[in-house]
Order: sequence, then C-alpha cells, then structure tokens
Amino acid sequence: MGADANRRFLVTAHADSMLDGTPTLRMNEFVLAALEAGKISLDLDPETEKPAQKAEVEELEFVLDDKAEAFIESSKKAFATELKRHDLKVS
Repeated sequence: MGADANRRFLVTAHADSMLDGTPTLRMNEFVLAALEAGKISLDLDPETEKPAQKAEVEELEFVLDDKAEAFIESSKKAFATELKRHDLKVS
C-alpha cells in the first residue's frame, strides 16, 4: 500500500470510528463474553477484598523517528481536511 493509500485509509478509519459505535460495541461484547467464559476473574481475595491477582503495570515508551512523526502530522492534517468536508449534526 502506497503512502497516499495509507493516508486515505487512516482518514477513512478515523472518520468511520468517530461516526460509528461499532468498535466500542465489539469491545464490550468481547469483555462480556470473556467474563461469561471465566477468562476474566472478578473474584475477590476474602482477606483483602481486592482482586486475587494483580497484574504488574509496565509503561511502554514509544520512540518515533522523524519519518514516523512526519507521517502522523500528515495524517492529522488529512483527517482535519476530510472532517471539514462532513456536515455533522447531533439532534
């Protein structure tokens, strides 16, 4: 996929997710299905009344080169331009 195709895809993907609740719906369905299947434990430790297992949190640091930063800025501008072409109304 060329750079122009990537930009068009990103603009379309962002615009669609802004206007459509499908990604949130799918996430909710995934979480509820995982809870029902017992893949996510909601059991509390009887002594502490806190979750029995606590995952360690690790910060992920992303270091982007100039090419990636430029692509992100270009995508933001393309998204803003595309968004201006839409007439969004909430009623």
